[in-house]
Amino acid sequence: MNVEQMATMLALVLVMRLSFAQGEAAKPHPATTPAETEKALSLKWIDFRFYPSSQDPSLRLAATFHKPDKPSPILIEGHGWHGSIAPPDPKADRPTTGYFRISVDMRGRKYSTGKPDASGWELQDWVDAAEFAKTNYPEYISDKECVYVMGGSGGGGNVYAIVGKFPDYFAAAFASCGMSDYALWYRGDEKVGEFRDEMEGKGWIGGSTETNPEGYQSRGGLTTVGNLLTPLLTVHAEKDIRVPVDHARLYAEKAKSLGKPIEYIELPGVGGRGHFDNITKEQSAMISTRREAHFRQHTRPPELPAKGRMVVAGYLKTKRFEVIWPHIDRIGSVDYALEQGRWTFTLLSDSANEATLNMRVPGKKLADFAIQAVCDGQNALTKSEIHGDWLRLSLVLHQRAEVAVQSQ
Repeated sequence: MNVEQMATMLALVLVMRLSFAQGEAAKPHPATTPAETEKALSLKWIDFRFYPSSQDPSLRLAATFHKPDKPSPILIEGHGWHGSIAPPDPKADRPTTGYFRISVDMRGRKYSTGKPDASGWELQDWVDAAEFAKTNYPEYISDKECVYVMGGSGGGGNVYAIVGKFPDYFAAAFASCGMSDYALWYRGDEKVGEFRDEMEGKGWIGGSTETNPEGYQSRGGLTTVGNLLTPLLTVHAEKDIRVPVDHARLYAEKAKSLGKPIEYIELPGVGGRGHFDNITKEQSAMISTRREAHFRQHTRPPELPAKGRMVVAGYLKTKRFEVIWPHIDRIGSVDYALEQGRWTFTLLSDSANEATLNMRVPGKKLADFAIQAVCDGQNALTKSEIHGDWLRLSLVLHQRAEVAVQSQ
């Protein structure tokens, strides 16, 4: 077996581990102990480490960082709905996967502090882990701009969501058996009876689809499918009970109708209580081969168009600008035009009454810009400042705000 074949086989194991594990009976993690949040372990090939949150400095986030035998692209993998990560086994052999692999323990799970936030700010934890790796493991990373993302089940749902909230960050993405619409999943769980308690009672989303419809909508990838720039490969089993195939079908149909970069593979006759029940060896090998080919085909992140409209579901973060509503459950849109020396934005939302607009302006001072922000004919700008490489504007929003920023 050559190196490429070995990488493919190990990648298959990774895909199956991410998804098959979600087919087991749900086993919520025991309460986090102080020891579990304080231990770190560094081995020759794998590190279990903590890293900071850029969204909430009070959080302490955990991840495992798998160091390849030569510089490789970054691959972020997300665990399932009831999942977490495990510290590395000192006796384990070095993984040869062809990636600098990061397994993220999202906020509020076994090792990371905070509260679970389904496909909300917990997605920032994934990006923060990649940025932490770029700074702390440069010798293991072949190209800091080439970041892949993958996940199965709950992690697959996060992949649908993260490519809509970070549309130009990832070179390619892979999702298996993920939920694209949390309201649809909530209603479907009336039969399964496994997930509503976290979504509603434990506040991973909060409320029901009747009391908090916008909250459920803001977290699903189906809401932001129009933002999709990252080439996405998604796989779903036809007979999946716990995350029904409609989630993939609806997302793929909408993405294709919009001309988005998506490839959808449906596995006929596969699925049951376990996502991939009855899968054949041939089907497993096909998934692995297609995923590896998908990643090899896309080695650079997509370019953000200079002009367009994007949905803002809680927040939107591009490499050139960001829009953040005051609550993750708010939805709206932004029309933008990024011209040389002049940036214009129209922010729209029926539910958010304020917004933060950030623009990346490395090396600039506040005095370098003329800023005009209008809402209902009045000044909408409440604060402006330079924060690192970003120009940060705080805005009042009554359904609509118009912003123009001119460099001087």
